[in-house]
Amino acid sequence: MSLPDWVKQTCELYGLSYNDAIVSKFTDNAITLNMLPSLVDADWKELIPQVGVRTALRKAASDLNPEGGSALQSEINALRSKKDELQLQEEQQQQIADSYREQIQMAQGRLQAKTTELLDCQSQASLVMSQSTELDTKTTSLAMELESLKTQKVTMAAEKAKVEEERERAQMEARALSNIAAM
Repeated sequence: MSLPDWVKQTCELYGLSYNDAIVSKFTDNAITLNMLPSLVDADWKELIPQVGVRTALRKAASDLNPEGGSALQSEINALRSKKDELQLQEEQQQQIADSYREQIQMAQGRLQAKTTELLDCQSQASLVMSQSTELDTKTTSLAMELESLKTQKVTMAAEKAKVEEERERAQMEARALSNIAAM
């Protein structure tokens, strides 16, 4: 930063009007920006007779660092760097948050699809269980009917045997009567 720029910036900072006469006082006495922090009160009084301007410039000069810039400017630059760094971090965090949101939405979609699939499977399982119960009932009914038919078969076989036995007896009686009649 140059001496005229520093004077102008300091005047603006403290709300003072800038004029080239102030800069001329420093340059006429071969005072550079690096020398300002080491000026004593007597030097300041000789260079700048107006109290308000002298006080503001002396205060700003005490904040100058050896490179000739003000400590305030260094702090401003440091804060700007920090701000830029924080903005970058915020952007990165926003990207991460967006990525997480996207992943969550995809996971929710997959979860919803799986839930629907499970509900479909559950419905199919219920239908199969219902059909299985119905088939078990039919099987039991058919088994009972088969047992009934077997019982009827046994009963009919017994009745058939009884009828055949009676027929045979009747035939024997008929032959015996036929023999008696033929006699």
